[in-house]
Formats: sequence, C-alpha cells, structure tokens
Amino acid sequence: MLRNAISMAAALLAVMGGGSSMAQDASLVKAEEHACISPSERFRIDQYHTTGGDIWDWEFWVSRKGGAPPVKLSTGARDPAMYGAGFSFHPSEKWLLRTQKTGSGDNVVVLYRITKQETFVRTDAGSTLDELAWAEFDRVYSLAGDATQRYHAGCGFLGWEPDGETLRLRLTAAHCGEAYRADWTVHYHLKTKKFFFASDDRAHNKRHGLIWKPRGKLAVSAHDDLRLLRAGDVVSVQFTSVGPEKHMLTVGQDGFVKVPYIGKVRAAGRTCRQLANLIRVEIEKQYFG
Repeated sequence: MLRNAISMAAALLAVMGGGSSMAQDASLVKAEEHACISPSERFRIDQYHTTGGDIWDWEFWVSRKGGAPPVKLSTGARDPAMYGAGFSFHPSEKWLLRTQKTGSGDNVVVLYRITKQETFVRTDAGSTLDELAWAEFDRVYSLAGDATQRYHAGCGFLGWEPDGETLRLRLTAAHCGEAYRADWTVHYHLKTKKFFFASDDRAHNKRHGLIWKPRGKLAVSAHDDLRLLRAGDVVSVQFTSVGPEKHMLTVGQDGFVKVPYIGKVRAAGRTCRQLANLIRVEIEKQYFG
C-alpha cells in the first residue's frame, strides 16, 4: 500500500511539473548557445535537438541546483517544439515564459508557474498566452477586413515590469489581401490573469492602430440632463463594448471624477449627459483616435 502511494505521488508530481524526469535521449544534440540560467542560478534550461531531415525535433530540460534529476518541460499540439525557444525567468523565479517559434513568422507564448516544490506548471488551460491575448484583442478591436484572414501571427515578450506582477507583450500579424502589419501591445497581470492597457500601450496602439476600429459603441448612462453635478455626487458609468460592469464614480472636492481607462475628468458644473459625452470623446480619442 505504501509503495503504491509513493508511486502515485511521484506520478502526480510529474503531471504537475508538466514534464518528466526520464533520461535524455543520448542521440540528441545539445545547443549550448540556447542555454538559459535563472537570476540566482537555481535553474538552468538546456535545449536539445535531433539531427537529420529538414525539420528538427527539440526538447527543453530544466536542471535544478542541488543535483535533482533534470525535468523535461511539456510541449503540446498548440506549441510544438520544431525550433529552439526563447526563455525568460521572472526575477523572483516564480514564473517562466517560453516564446516558441512554430513556423515562418509565427510563434506562440507559454507561461509556466514555478512551485515551491520546483515543478513547472503550465498556466494555460487549453489556450496558450498568445491565444488569450489575441482573444482580448478581438474583444476590444475589430478589423476593417476579415479578422479570420490574419496570418504570420506572432507574440513577442517585451519584458517583466518593475512591479513584479505584470508582463508586457507585443502582438504582430499581417492580413491577407491588405498591405499592413499589426503592431499592438498589452499588459498581463500574473495574479489576476487579466489583460489591460497601460498608458504606454494606449500611446503605442494609437500610433500603430489606424487600421483598427472600435467594436460597437462606448455608451454612458446619462439620464439627468438638467441638474449640474457638484462635489459629493455619485454617477454611474457603463462601457457597453467592454462589459456589463457599472462603475460608481464620486465627484471629488476638486470637482473631478476618476474614470476607468482615461483617468481624471472634470465633472462639476456639467450635467450627466455632458459628462457622458466628454467621457465618450476622451475614450475614443485615446483608444481609437
């Protein structure tokens, strides 16, 4: 019974680690130039590939300080290892990002969480991080043409942010039949698993986003068009193209309200409808201008 329990625990650990501690194939060639070492040198990733043929198969093995057997990182149907990959450890060594080339101009991004037991757990539940980022893109923006014709889709890693909780990605793509390339950036919060547009994203996307058009309209509730707002008043704002959530905003003593996505806007001295129109103009100017 005890032996079976130990075997079951070992099997569970292998699943959690997203890989296996099986012996490496001696016929594989080690690509020394692709080695990646974590900031404290606690982990080292080595990349190995087959030889012969037009396409090589690659494997990624993690060695841990202390002499524990190397663990093979998992790859899947969405992120096949037909090429070498780029790796980046989070400064805290709690996360690992893998940028995997999958074809000419195409690549995917896989995020692993590093547990206290030093296992590497994939954070995607059936979707890679780039797929989730593109899904967020398609939720907020729409293309002038057929969005399904996007090709050479790529996702680049721009870096870990100093706050220790976010990373920044760049999405690139071309579009069949039209002479343009997408260049769009977004932030991802590691703990909440949410994408968001920081001010640098908004500025970058505005410079490179002339081809994109807003999906739907940004509507704001504005029932009262008579009474002027003053400090202490509470207004309800809803961005219908983003979601059903209503934001309750209080007019501060300085006469301003803090509006999601755009920051502070003067509300005092305006009616609700006037404030709604101002918010709509600022949203469209910053995101879709």
